[in-house]
Amino acid sequence: MRIFKTKLYRVDYKGAYGGGVDHIRGRVILERYQWIIDEAMMGKIELTKVD
Repeated sequence: MRIFKTKLYRVDYKGAYGGGVDHIRGRVILERYQWIIDEAMMGKIELTKVD
């Protein structure tokens, strides 16, 4: 999946890390939360583009 800096992403933790959902801009994911991308690639987190 390609991450765009200007787009908003829905991060669904699916029971990992206490579960829950966050909405985070692509720029923030790329600069501060590389582990979210790594976990999404392993299938522990679902990452979807909102806009």
